[in-house]
Amino acid sequence: MSNEGTERDTSNDELELYAEHPTMFRNHPLAFVLSWALIVAGVVGSPVSLLTLEEHSEAAAIGAGVVAAIAAIILFRWWLKTLATKLTVTSQRTILRRGLLSKHINEISHANIRNVQIVQSPKERIFKTGKVKIASAGQASVEIEVEGLPHPQKIRELINKHRNG
Repeated sequence: MSNEGTERDTSNDELELYAEHPTMFRNHPLAFVLSWALIVAGVVGSPVSLLTLEEHSEAAAIGAGVVAAIAAIILFRWWLKTLATKLTVTSQRTILRRGLLSKHINEISHANIRNVQIVQSPKERIFKTGKVKIASAGQASVEIEVEGLPHPQKIRELINKHRNG
């Protein structure tokens, strides 16, 4: 569910301007489609192999099932990783939350942000995703770095608008 463009009151004067998880399909479309294709091929191929009367049909059915299971595990772990990562931009700060069971929260006040970097490959530009890097005045290196976020230019525009007044 996308909260992009909505403004939700998070405290007295603070509004939530952007809240997103990294995308799966738009960030890695080929890997996403390939994973689903392997799952479907394994689920369909396993029973079809058993219905044939050929000599090695059991081995083919097991192989198709194993391929489908591996692809499903990879897709599930990927989904959990994206679900466990969320970047929120409010009118006063930017917050990165990571973790499902354990939590790691990194937040930077917009007044302390010194640099917002957007890194996009040609594929990411087409699909409007990218890596966002945020550095604050209190750190020598990048403090927040998230890959695969939708509309990274909008994130930079929101932060710049609210850090300058």
